[in-house]
Amino acid sequence: MEIAGDTIRIDAMGCRREIATKIREKGTHYVLSVKENQKGTYDTIKACFQDIQEIWTRETLPTDGWHREIEQDHKRIERREVWTAEELSWMTCKERGKGLKSIIQYRCTRTEGDTSTTENW
Repeated sequence: MEIAGDTIRIDAMGCRREIATKIREKGTHYVLSVKENQKGTYDTIKACFQDIQEIWTRETLPTDGWHREIEQDHKRIERREVWTAEELSWMTCKERGKGLKSIIQYRCTRTEGDTSTTENW
């Protein structure tokens, strides 16, 4: 299969070093999901985005670091937010992994009537 130059999206299984190495060796870009069972890395990334959201206000956040969409239909409001961070020098080598260029947090908040639910990825 020719995948050079493509972007691969894979779940937490792709965070295993041997799988990530094979993906990189093929000359691809990749998006890996970090899950809660990867305790150290997950907690570090979560703390990073909490800090970003406390330091920056919506008005002062660089436009390349945050994006939001709001969609309303069928009596439901859905707000999607994407946060990115590319300055990763504060992460340890183990947490960063080889070739890591940025981290991303995706948050979706759905409101139906008086009930809201939020999912983070």
